[in-house]
Amino acid sequence: MQSIPTLNPNTQNAPSQAQVLQTVQTVLVQHVRQLNPQCSASIQDNTSLDALGLDSVARVGLVSELEKVFNISLDPGAAFDYVTVSALAAYVWGQLTGQPVDVSKLLDV
Repeated sequence: MQSIPTLNPNTQNAPSQAQVLQTVQTVLVQHVRQLNPQCSASIQDNTSLDALGLDSVARVGLVSELEKVFNISLDPGAAFDYVTVSALAAYVWGQLTGQPVDVSKLLDV
């Protein structure tokens, strides 16, 4: 998978939220399939990481993979705080662009 360089929030080249969401979904599918090749679960924007059966080790591994793909540092606990695909993607996009992320709005709490 191609690495996306770290971007200044003021640049014109920042990926869109949709592009980040698509990349996070792709990485997640690959990560889940590596852990369980027989997994046939459909991964949508609102799919929870719990529904995919990701334990704590798998979640930290997922965040590590996202760090490599996007070439940024992420909080290792992000996959515990942002528990859906779209929430995790929004967190990554926020880290890339410097935009604040409202967790309660993302998780509808």
